[in-house]
Amino acid sequence: MDTKNRILGFDIARAFAIFGMIVVNFHLALNAKAGSEFLNEVAQFFYGKAAATFVVLAGIGVMLLSKKGHETNSVSEKNKYRVILLKRAGFLLVVGLLNYYFWIGDILHYYAVFLSIAAIFLFVKPKHFVWLSVVSYLVFYILLSLFDYTKGWDFSLYNITDKWTIEGILRTLFFNGTHPVFPWMMFFFFGMYLSSVNWNNIKIRNRYLLIASIIFIIFQIISALLSKYASKWFGYNFSPDEIRALFGTDNIPPMPIYMFTGVSFAVIVICLSMHFSEVFERTNLPKIFSRIGQMSLSIYLAHITLGLGFYIFVVRKLFTFDLNKIHHAIFSVENDVTLMFLYVFTTYILLGIFAYYWKEKFKHGPLEMLMRKFSDNK
Repeated sequence: MDTKNRILGFDIARAFAIFGMIVVNFHLALNAKAGSEFLNEVAQFFYGKAAATFVVLAGIGVMLLSKKGHETNSVSEKNKYRVILLKRAGFLLVVGLLNYYFWIGDILHYYAVFLSIAAIFLFVKPKHFVWLSVVSYLVFYILLSLFDYTKGWDFSLYNITDKWTIEGILRTLFFNGTHPVFPWMMFFFFGMYLSSVNWNNIKIRNRYLLIASIIFIIFQIISALLSKYASKWFGYNFSPDEIRALFGTDNIPPMPIYMFTGVSFAVIVICLSMHFSEVFERTNLPKIFSRIGQMSLSIYLAHITLGLGFYIFVVRKLFTFDLNKIHHAIFSVENDVTLMFLYVFTTYILLGIFAYYWKEKFKHGPLEMLMRKFSDNK
């Protein structure tokens, strides 16, 4: 497997992660709970896992970006990459906060903080990223013991009521938002560590795939058993919401079972994407999906602004920017999950076609192009 296929593998994995994030965001925003129980379970399977994969890949991407900085002892060269990351963080913070106004599940403004923190630790030894991952989760547990995780949340409307106050911004950004720094920085640091893996070695790749698959299956089983028997085993009558929060694999709250399944799922996706790029090397499939992955930031923003925007303003005819009215209107109606998946596939295919033909003429996606123009110029 050459370097080109390795990079294509990361791009393909990113394309899959974006698909999963579209499923999750549409399932939530369209309140698609009606209809097939099986399809609802499929949608819920992606909760947190797709986004975790996206963040792990972001960690890998940062290390690939700064590869030349790792090959030199020049302080000025290393600082050049730190500055690039900080500029990109500033760009994504602005774009992300604008997106956050419309969609509580925005990941870009969190991503901005991940990049800022990564710039500090960019050139430490790979093994230290593992310890930094552990520390990131331990900090979350300390915060969990000190503060109320549910503060500010209105889970019935999937909204944070004080998200624009100073306290709300800081609390959600670092503790109880949808992708807070603690513990989500764990995924980013782990991605930075994974960049040191020799992905060209198929034996190493298969070893990672096997280990990740075993971990994923074990924690899925643990989650299922605890969800069913926790009340009996612990002598406490857990409510359904408590069972889902403590023993489920969703990312809110990010409990240990979720973190292990999230990390292992990301590794599985990366390994399988590497294999996919090899098996179908002589076809056009790797090229198609890699282009989606290469434009992941543009596609991520488009599926919210255009995809959800079309549903809100055209389908539901909610001609208002009052988010409270939008939230109440959306969550007052349950949509059919089958129709939601049709909307997901339609959106993904249309954006995929756009990505394919855009890349025929331009090297980078629209948002990626703007970000590079802002960050990479001297």
